[in-house]
Amino acid sequence: MQMLKVWSYLIAGKCSHIAFPLMLKYALDPSICSSHATSAVWLVSAYVGRYVGQIATERKNVVVKHLASREANHFYEGLQNKKSVTMVRSLERARTAVKTLTQIKYTHIYPLLFDFVGSGSLLLYHLKWSYALFIGCTLSIYVYESIRIARMRVGEKSQLNQAENALYTPTNDTRDQLQGLLKHEMSLANSLYNLNTRQHTILTIGYCGLCALWCYDISTNISDLLFLHMSMQQLQQPLQQFGMVYREYSQSVIDRKEGGM
Repeated sequence: MQMLKVWSYLIAGKCSHIAFPLMLKYALDPSICSSHATSAVWLVSAYVGRYVGQIATERKNVVVKHLASREANHFYEGLQNKKSVTMVRSLERARTAVKTLTQIKYTHIYPLLFDFVGSGSLLLYHLKWSYALFIGCTLSIYVYESIRIARMRVGEKSQLNQAENALYTPTNDTRDQLQGLLKHEMSLANSLYNLNTRQHTILTIGYCGLCALWCYDISTNISDLLFLHMSMQQLQQPLQQFGMVYREYSQSVIDRKEGGM
C-alpha cells in the first residue's frame, strides 16, 4: 500500500512539474492567447498545477521516509548481539545506508528519470531537435564531471570512516588519529568545493549557449525562450545535487556491505 502511494504521489508531482514551463509558454504565446484574460487563465492554471505537484511531492517524501525507516529497522533486527564498539558503529552505518538507499531511489533517481523523459519529449515536440541536443550534451557533461569527482569523494569518505573507527581503538595514539581525521575532513571539503565550482561553470556555459541558439533562430519568439529557460532550470535543480546523491548512493552500498548485507 505504501509503495502504491509513493508512485501515485511521484507521478502526480512530476507531471505538474514538467507541464509548468509549457503552460507558461502558452500564456505568453500570441498565437494561442489572443487576450489578457486567456493568458491569465493559463498562468493561474500553471501555478495552481505547480502547487498541487509540490504538495504531492511533499507527501511522497513523508511516505518514503516511513518506507525507508521500516526497511532499515527490518535490517537491524537480530543484530543487537554485536557488542564491540567498532562493529556497532559499522552496523549503525549499514542501517543508515539501507534507509538512504530507499530514499534516494524515490526522491532523486526515479523523479530525475521522469524529468528527463518528459522535458525531452516536450522540447522535441515544440521546438527544433537542436535545442534538445544542446541541452542533452550540456547535462551529459555535467553528469560526467559530477560522477568523476563523486567517485573520488567516495574513496575519501571511506578513508574518513576508517579514521573514525581507528579513533575508537584504545591502542592507537589519539592525537595522531585526530590529526588524520582532520586531514580527511579537509580533503572531503575541498573536493566538494571543486564539484560545485565545475557544476556552476558547466551550467552557466549551457545557459549562454542556449540563448545564442535562440538568437539565431528566427522562427521562435520570447515564449519559446522562456520555455527553454524553464525547462533547463527544472532539469538543473535535481542535477545540482547529483554529485552528492551519487556519492551517498555509492557510500551507502559500501556501508551496507560492511554491515553484513
